[in-house]
Amino acid sequence: MAGISACNNGISEDDGSIDFIEETIPAPDTTPPVITLLGTTPVSIELGTPYFDAGATALDDIDGVVAVTTGNPVDVNLIGTYTVTYDAVDAAGNAATQVTRTVNVTPDATPPVISLVGTTPISFVLGTPYVDAGATALDNIDGAVSVTTTNPVDVNLAGTYPVTYDAVDAAGNAAVQVTRTVTVTVIPDTTPPVITLLGTTPVNIELGTPYVDAGSTALDNIDGAVAVTTGNPVDENLEGTYTVTYDATDGAGNTAVQVTRTVNVTPDVTPPVITLLGTTPVNIELGTPYVDADATALDSFDGAVAVTTVNPVDENTLGSYTVTYDATDAAGNPAAQVTRTVNVTPDVTPPVITLTGATPVNIELGTPYVDAGATALDNIDGAVAVTTVNPVDENTLGSYTVTYDAVDTAANAAVQVIRTVNVNPVSIFELTDPTPGAGDQFGQLVVILANGNIAVSDPYDSSIAANNGAVHLYDSVTKTRIASIYGDE
Repeated sequence: MAGISACNNGISEDDGSIDFIEETIPAPDTTPPVITLLGTTPVSIELGTPYFDAGATALDDIDGVVAVTTGNPVDVNLIGTYTVTYDAVDAAGNAATQVTRTVNVTPDATPPVISLVGTTPISFVLGTPYVDAGATALDNIDGAVSVTTTNPVDVNLAGTYPVTYDAVDAAGNAAVQVTRTVTVTVIPDTTPPVITLLGTTPVNIELGTPYVDAGSTALDNIDGAVAVTTGNPVDENLEGTYTVTYDATDGAGNTAVQVTRTVNVTPDVTPPVITLLGTTPVNIELGTPYVDADATALDSFDGAVAVTTVNPVDENTLGSYTVTYDATDAAGNPAAQVTRTVNVTPDVTPPVITLTGATPVNIELGTPYVDAGATALDNIDGAVAVTTVNPVDENTLGSYTVTYDAVDTAANAAVQVIRTVNVNPVSIFELTDPTPGAGDQFGQLVVILANGNIAVSDPYDSSIAANNGAVHLYDSVTKTRIASIYGDE
């Protein structure tokens, strides 16, 4: 934060001077926090449904997270539109811009649910008094609501009668009608229902295999289809023999002969299955590191099981190798072995030459040329020798090509790399006329001597009385004058 610099706290020295200590006074915090709403707006809920506000957060540039004050006027039992407010103030007293959420409490649209008391169907003998067991109804808003029962049963007239139950909540939402079937018989019903097994018995499943019971049906001479009660004690994770039971009772209370199914949970005899990760075969070049992709194994009972990998691959020896994968589950069932073929192929990758220094290189005529060279690196052999062909003649003008070649021990030749070296004429502008004057012809002739030095003629040198010209000798490297010969000498 920007601040104000001030000098205070003067300190008197022995010599009478006063030193001041500078300190920075922070600028006042005038930035309020920013409130971020969590969840959506608007929110619509049905009358009587509990409302849980999602809240909000507030972040201040100085204080960081600051507390949020929530104003929540929502009455879930009263239809209407409500505004929930969120406020926050930082430590400097800066109030955030208020954020709001609209909550709409809508009319009740959920009907009550009717639950039958007692059983259905029911049967009894002609003339026997019938007292209906009734039903209850529960609404999400009104709680328990009254049930309207329509009972057409005539105990003196044989037949089948539907007793119906209806309910409506205070908002006018009608429940789904529930029905009980009542049968009045001429003679007493003493015949029990008959249970029919679906599927086979016995059933054999392997340890760990999920067991889904096929069930059964029950048919009564008076009531028709009646409910079956199933007792299923099967534990598919524990070996043993289990008995599943099936029972049924009709409306007159007649109990069917129990039917059973035998379920045998047998030992685990299914081996795990190995799945190879990656491909096979795999081809790698000699000297290339081999990282195996591995494999996974899944067992029907144990789930994932460990895989034992035998990897004989020697990436530095040519050949075809077989990587094997094995797995065994807790019951000792071995999986079918899976293999991967890895072929280590000959070295076919040439070395790579890297030029040291720049290209092109420009030198002046007569300047010694020292080549910067090059390096070569091979994927198998590492650093390999570089053969350099250097035709540069620094005493002859021209453009020369220096070549660099390399071959690894497998005879793979690198791509040739070249450097261009240009031998350029000497620039007389780098040489100084020791006797400059008007009309001078310095540099009319430039000769590179056998020792590399430079001879420069000046046929008309105005500084010489006889004006017989001069020849100047220069060092080719330093460009400094070594000697001069004048025509009058």
